[in-house]
Amino acid sequence: MAPGAPAVSLPNLPGFSVRKPVVIAVWLASVDARFPRPQTLKYVAGYAVDENPVLVGEVGQAYYNTSAALDTETPNPASTSGRLPTNSNERILPNWVVNDRKVLRWYGFFQEGVADSPLEHFRVRKVILHYYLENDTLEVTEPKQDNSGIPQGAFIKRHGLRKGDGNLLRFSDISVGSNLDLYGKVVHIIDADSATRAFLQLQNLPQGPAEAYPSGPYDQVAAGRIPTTVAPALVDGERPLRLSEMLMGTGRVANQQQFMNNSRKVLRFYCIWDDRQRLFGDRQPFRLHYFLEDDTVEILEEPQSNSGRDAFPIFLRRTPLPKDPTNTRPSPKINRAICYGPGDLRLGAFITVYGRPFYLHDCDEYTRQWYQDNAGYTRDQLAPIDVSEPAKQLPVASMPPWNGFGSLEDSAQSCLHLIPKQPVKDFYKLMQKDKIVLRFAACFLETSTHKLATSDRGRRFVLSYFTADDTISIFEPPVKNTGIVGGRYLERRPVHKPNSQKTYTEQDLFAGAKIVVHARTFDLLEADEFTMQFMENNRHIFPQADWTAGFSALKGKTAEMRTALIEADLNGTGFLSEKQMLNAFQKAGADFPKQLVITMCRKLPRDGSGCISAEALLAAVQ
Repeated sequence: MAPGAPAVSLPNLPGFSVRKPVVIAVWLASVDARFPRPQTLKYVAGYAVDENPVLVGEVGQAYYNTSAALDTETPNPASTSGRLPTNSNERILPNWVVNDRKVLRWYGFFQEGVADSPLEHFRVRKVILHYYLENDTLEVTEPKQDNSGIPQGAFIKRHGLRKGDGNLLRFSDISVGSNLDLYGKVVHIIDADSATRAFLQLQNLPQGPAEAYPSGPYDQVAAGRIPTTVAPALVDGERPLRLSEMLMGTGRVANQQQFMNNSRKVLRFYCIWDDRQRLFGDRQPFRLHYFLEDDTVEILEEPQSNSGRDAFPIFLRRTPLPKDPTNTRPSPKINRAICYGPGDLRLGAFITVYGRPFYLHDCDEYTRQWYQDNAGYTRDQLAPIDVSEPAKQLPVASMPPWNGFGSLEDSAQSCLHLIPKQPVKDFYKLMQKDKIVLRFAACFLETSTHKLATSDRGRRFVLSYFTADDTISIFEPPVKNTGIVGGRYLERRPVHKPNSQKTYTEQDLFAGAKIVVHARTFDLLEADEFTMQFMENNRHIFPQADWTAGFSALKGKTAEMRTALIEADLNGTGFLSEKQMLNAFQKAGADFPKQLVITMCRKLPRDGSGCISAEALLAAVQ
């Protein structure tokens, strides 16, 4: 820096300020330049405080020791300590340490207007003011009063309040006899406690004399209602000692021995309250508990699903149950003679629960055993009584008759839904039985209502049943020179039974069965090899294919079968065709379906022409 240049001050930042002017160059050259930070704090009662001596006056009057000023002496270069000399600075403690837990307390009140009340037009509300010296905050509380109907307690939370001029409210602004504006509430200070008065006297802030709380209009009315000179009358001649025990909450157990002997012993009854004779009445089940330890009764409601009632479990809380509630009067001592006891509770009897008749119809096993051991009841007297009512037959909407337009499933959706939906298909059945088709040879069958034409008598059809979706298709193989064009006779679709909404299923189709398809009767003559094997492998679905049941039914008819087979065997070869075998079964009195006869014949040996051995059949039925 050039001589005569103005001095440039260092920025006022940490590390750029020098506490004392020293000749750094001279001092650094003579001593070991180390600057360790000295320990200036110590812990007292959990607080970190300065080790420098502190002079503290009275409460709230901590001050500096001004006699020890900061000196500006330079350090002695010849010093062997190697440290900058320090001065003893006497500093004050923080206000929050000096005045910790020091609270000033005043008592006051304010008047609150009351509207629409014939008894009072204003109310006197008492408050307590707490002033915390540690941070100059104020808290206002209102003592809680029983049954006041006013939310009392913390009236103003603890915080720093501002006066009308914007300055912070100090303890010097509060005095006995003055008015204090707290957020629009004018609080009149009437008194302060002794510690507050002593502290303010030291601060030259004497307080005025204590005042009394004024009485409001309601206080005067309440004082006139409550007599203070008349002692409360004793109920039922109770002694003063008994009344004192009751007021202290330590009631006396009158039947202590009964309580000790029957503790946790409960009789349980099941009862019914039938209130249907009244408008909107109902029949409801309940559960009654009788506590033997103190002769009290509890009644609980038995919940029922879909009853339309909200759950209300407790019908009668645990209490002695009087037989005639109109003949009782309020008293702390209950007369047990007029209440229900164990002898009054019997199955088949009615009890009155405050004007409501309850019918006892059952009890639990413990109650039955207790009455047998203590009351001498027999098992028949404790038998449950059936109170169940016949179930109501709910009306079921019948499906209107099918008009024939569209499929039955599509038409039914219009009756089930406002917006018809597509019928739901059984996709599992579609995947499992997609390729299973039962085929039968069929022909027209003449009935009393439908005569066949000459050209229809020789027509043959192939009826296919699709197990995946229970549909039927009929195909007519073309035959030359018949004058009838063959081909598709009925496209694949569900076929309904006559005068029914049910469709034909696989159990209705077998050799010899007769089905009606659109007023035409078909006779199923025979089935193909796949269909026969499928029916034999699923005999639980097709009982006509159970050959074991057929052979078992013929046992004991060996003589009849032998005679019928001999008559049917015209050639005497011992081998019969399926048609001859069917005639033999009919002559023997075995009226078997054609499908069963064909299945039984498939299990017997045949000759080269396909005829069945009669001896093998007789051997199988023996």
